Amino acid sequence: GHDTKNINDFYTIFSDTMYRHGTPVFDKKLFFHLASKFKENIIFYNAYDNNKVIASMCIIIDDEIAWYPWGGVDNEYTKQLAGYFVYWQVIQNICEKKNIKIFDFGRSAYNGNTYKFKSKFGATPVKIDILTSETTDLYSRYSLASDIWKKLPKNMVDFMGPKLCKYLVDL
Repeated sequence: GHDTKNINDFYTIFSDTMYRHGTPVFDKKLFFHLASKFKENIIFYNAYDNNKVIASMCIIIDDEIAWYPWGGVDNEYTKQLAGYFVYWQVIQNICEKKNIKIFDFGRSAYNGNTYKFKSKFGATPVKIDILTSETTDLYSRYSLASDIWKKLPKNMVDFMGPKLCKYLVDL
């Protein structure tokens, strides 16, 4: 759904996942605004172990396409394959109920871990050119900053990340 609890639970997992990857996180307000403006076209899926949220996905729907731009898994549940479980459940649910023909897994570095994970679901890569005047590699450009970000205290990145994101146009 897209109520307050679903968005808060999603954001807990999403922000922790982004932190582990060394990436600033968008402000939680963004997701509340998206949910209020696109009620029928945005869904937050959460998986729980008892009452603890362990995996989350935000799905945006446009006609026959479902796009997965944001989500994550609690690091304690990766070995139990919580990410696989949520992906599978969401794909089944979305495709059956919404008549989806294309499930867009979102972007990832070619042959990186996320790319390999998505390919296990039968995803077919599509090269996306990022429109910019710079010729630097998007992922290597932030590698030092990402390594530093992972070492900062979580409460600091939770505060600074949303303020910093507006300056990182290619996130």
